[in-house]
Amino acid sequence: MLDLHPNTGLAAIAACGLMSEFQARSVECDETVIVADKYGSVLGSFEGSGTQPEISQHALTKLLLSKLPGDYIKWGHELISAQPRDVSEQPKDPGTYQYALMFRDRSRLKDFEAPPDVEVVADLVLGADGTWSRTRSGLLDTHKQPYELGPSYSGVQMITLDVGGLTTRDPELDALLGPGSFFALGDGNVMISQRGAGGAARIYLYVSSGENNLLDMMPSTARSLPSRVISDMLLSTTAATTTSEGREARSWTNFSTWGPKLRGLISVALEDLAGTVGRNLDVKAIWMRPVDELAWPHRAGVTLLGDAAHLMTPFAGEGVNLALRDALDLAAAITRAWDTTICARDADDTHDDMRHAFKAALDPLAHEFERVMVTRAEEAAKESWDNLQIFTSENAAKKAAALYREWYSEPAS
Repeated sequence: MLDLHPNTGLAAIAACGLMSEFQARSVECDETVIVADKYGSVLGSFEGSGTQPEISQHALTKLLLSKLPGDYIKWGHELISAQPRDVSEQPKDPGTYQYALMFRDRSRLKDFEAPPDVEVVADLVLGADGTWSRTRSGLLDTHKQPYELGPSYSGVQMITLDVGGLTTRDPELDALLGPGSFFALGDGNVMISQRGAGGAARIYLYVSSGENNLLDMMPSTARSLPSRVISDMLLSTTAATTTSEGREARSWTNFSTWGPKLRGLISVALEDLAGTVGRNLDVKAIWMRPVDELAWPHRAGVTLLGDAAHLMTPFAGEGVNLALRDALDLAAAITRAWDTTICARDADDTHDDMRHAFKAALDPLAHEFERVMVTRAEEAAKESWDNLQIFTSENAAKKAAALYREWYSEPAS
C-alpha cells in the first residue's frame, strides 16, 4: 500500500483532477498502524488522521494510466544508452542541445531473435528510469569514475510474501495484524504487514544482511521454489551456515527467535507461495543514494525525477510522494516555459525557432526545479535513513513505538 501525503502525492492527484476517483479506490485501505516487538506483543496502536489515505500500487498505476491516450507509452522499450547527439563538442546555447537515446524494442521480439534497437533523438530528456537510471549515468554523472556510478546497498534485503483468507484461517492472527499496517521489529529485522481485500495480507520481511543478494547465499535447489530449505533458512535455529556450494549462508540473523504467531505467519505465507504455480521467492536488495550524493551537475535539456533523482530506503514512506511532486513541479516549469515562448514569438518564427526559444526558456526553470527538488528530497532521504537505523537497532520496537507516538497525535483505543 502507498500512503499519499497532502503537500506532495495528494497535491499532484488534485492538480490532475483525479481526487474523487482516487478516493473511490482508497476506501478499502485503513490508516491504522500497529507496532509490536518480535514476540507479537503490541507496544502501540495508532489511528491515522485521514489526511494520508492509502491506495494499492496497482490501483494508483491503473488510475494514472487510464487518463493517458493508449499510444503515449511505448511498452517493452528498454533504454540501453543515452548520450549527447554531438559528442565532440557541446554547444553553450541551451536551445541547441539534442540527445540520442537508444532503446531495445522487446515488444517486437519474435522466435528468439535479438530484439531490434531503436534510436530516438530528443530535445528534452526527463529521466524517470528508476534505480539504475541510464539517463543519470549516461548524461549527468559523467564526471564520476565508473566505480562511483550507481546507488549504494543499504544493508537491508526485502522478502515479499502474500497470505490470503486470514479472517477465517486464523482469526487471532488476523486481529493481531489489524486492519491497516502492522510493524514487528527485533534482531535487526523488520516485518511489515499491509492488509488487502478478503482478509489478505502482504508481508514484507526486511532482513539486515552484509550481502546484497540473499538468494546467492541459498542453496541452488532452493532459489527457484519456496521449498522447505527456504523455510528452514528463515525460521530454523539449526539452519545451515553454508550452502551446498560452500558459500557462507548466514551473514544475517533469521526469524528463529521470534514469537510463534509471527513465525507461523511466515510459514503460512511460504506455504501459500509454494502452492502458487509460476511464482518464486521475491527477494530484493534495498538500494539508496547517500543524502550528500543526490545532486548532479545541471545540464540543459536533461533532468531527473523519482528514484532516478533521489533513491532512498522506504522507511519514510516518501518515494512515491516525492515522485508525484516532482512530476507536478516539472509539468509547471514546462508549461511556464511554453507560455513564455508563445507570448514572445514573432509572426515569422519557424518551427525550429519556436523549439529553440522553448528550450532556452525552460533551462533556467529546470535548473530551479532541480534545486528545489533536491533540497526537498535530501530532507526525506535523511529521515528515511535515520528511521532505518532505528528500526534495525537494539530495542527497535520500543524506539519505533515512541517514534509513531510523535507522528500520531492520539493512540487508537
